[in-house]
Amino acid sequence: MIMKNFKFLYLLLAVVGVVTFTSCTEEWTPGAKDTNAGVYFADTSVINVTAETTSVDIAVKRTNAADALTVSVRSEVAEDATNFLTVPASVTFEAGSDTAVLTVTVNDAANMVEGKKYNASIQLDSEQASAYGVNVHTFTFMIPEKWVDFVDEAGKVIYGTYIDDFFCPLLEYPAGYASPARIQKHETDVNRYRVLDPFGRDFFVYMFGDVPGYLQLTPGAYIEFNIADPNNVAVVNNPVDLGASINFSDIGLSPLYLYIESDENGQVPGAVTFKDGVFSFAANKVYIVYESEGELGILTPTNASGLMSYILPGIEVTDYSLAAEYTGMKVESDNKSTSAILNFYYGADVESFKFALVDGNITDATAIVEAIVAGSEEYTIYEGSVDTMEYVVPTEGAGMKTVVAVPYAGGEAQASDAIAYAFYFPGLGNAELPEVEITVAVDSVVGITGDTSYEANYPSDSSMCIYMEANGSEIKAIKAYVGVGVPAEITIEEVLANPNAEDFSSFIPDMIENGYALAVYTGLTPGTTYDVFLGFVCIVEEEGQGSNSVLFKQRLVLFHRAPPEIVVALAEYLFAGQAVDKAEVGERLLELHCPGNIAHNDNRIFVRHELAPIVLQA
Repeated sequence: MIMKNFKFLYLLLAVVGVVTFTSCTEEWTPGAKDTNAGVYFADTSVINVTAETTSVDIAVKRTNAADALTVSVRSEVAEDATNFLTVPASVTFEAGSDTAVLTVTVNDAANMVEGKKYNASIQLDSEQASAYGVNVHTFTFMIPEKWVDFVDEAGKVIYGTYIDDFFCPLLEYPAGYASPARIQKHETDVNRYRVLDPFGRDFFVYMFGDVPGYLQLTPGAYIEFNIADPNNVAVVNNPVDLGASINFSDIGLSPLYLYIESDENGQVPGAVTFKDGVFSFAANKVYIVYESEGELGILTPTNASGLMSYILPGIEVTDYSLAAEYTGMKVESDNKSTSAILNFYYGADVESFKFALVDGNITDATAIVEAIVAGSEEYTIYEGSVDTMEYVVPTEGAGMKTVVAVPYAGGEAQASDAIAYAFYFPGLGNAELPEVEITVAVDSVVGITGDTSYEANYPSDSSMCIYMEANGSEIKAIKAYVGVGVPAEITIEEVLANPNAEDFSSFIPDMIENGYALAVYTGLTPGTTYDVFLGFVCIVEEEGQGSNSVLFKQRLVLFHRAPPEIVVALAEYLFAGQAVDKAEVGERLLELHCPGNIAHNDNRIFVRHELAPIVLQA
């Protein structure tokens, strides 16, 4: 990936969420009155013209209205606007009037390019300028492009739909939430669409209840698409200004942009596509970037799920989604035969489905899907109904099993929405599962690393560091749940299924490469006892069992902590107070936001990064 215009800053930044003002003992007093005429521009907004426009009036005000006055005017018209705009050299106030009109001549407006901005810098006489108003400004003149809303038969605007995996991850919400989106089409160019205020106040109020205190919004932003090539939709002016700024503690207010991954040839192919009225963003090709001192840096990658999309108004989107869940094993009366108990969940448009249960952890189920659709006798194929959730399916032998299921609608297989769900089936008569060496320790960042320089950025009374080690095992998933007053009898199933649990699975590559990983929670309340639950799902390849023989192990590690010490350790896999090789750990810390279930208002930590582990700044 080439983004040579980006400066990547590997820093940890606290976001300033709420700005407070304190009163002082001195009373406010107005500044001194203008001793001159006090002239200034009353309005500096964009000036819209039409092809028939021959002149426009710009209002000029003054604070001292007495005698008649002529004020000199200086102007500098942009090169591409010199044939269209003529600015007079002065403006005149009548005696007693506080308002004058500066009339700019518009020449040959019919030849202006629609949507193009034509600029002219205009300055009022500095000797007569007000100390409290704008006396020099670059005015923009333009013929607005003609965009039209989608409307119903009564002429009422109808909205499209936005599926989010852009801001949701930043605010610790799961992907897939939907919100209304005002989408317009160009009046004359059938390939152009735009979304108005995509992340404005209405979006945040609808999705999250309010605008986060660390964001400042400016109306008028839009995302424009050009679908001339539906397989490679162009996002105009990429990176796109979102009309939102984030307040960092060290660099202040920074504008945010939507950035589509690009290389030296421009936007990467297939990053955005258009089909059947849906704009789809490819997974891991979209970023939230911020601007600081004229440079752009990545705040966070987004759309890991690939769900981010805009749906045109009036487009009916079908939901053929399927999900499966293994809930237990049934042993028949002969004490020999076993069955897997499976639950299925269906999208709104699924009418029926077919599935097969096969041995092994199947990662590419294409051939099995094709066999199910073709009705092959190679597999036992079961018919499923949306009226039934639970299915008891005969199967034998311990090991990994995979459910492959295909949804049907209108009598047709929706093969593109087929699923493959793998789980471990214990079977009967197994030997004891092999122990998995899992070590977990919790302490302050300084306590784990032994480096006191971290204390400034990670105070021991409000930060928590989790050390995880799993040697000799292949970790498939890790979930963490951090809360206050969580019942101790919580089960591992509840941890793994809890929507507020943090997904630590992204740490797995680091654990495999280095044997350990570190996670840091920040912004915690000093003196509070936090309950921390870690659910590990491990699959271990056993020697002598054959290449396809795998065994499954789950571990739930629980401890209570009043920062920075471990208070209680409740599993043999937790080594409370165990020394960690500090030299080995070094600076390989991975950062998390505050736990989603802890009320933290705007006291968040944001990590600005690319895709590498964070290097902490002492």
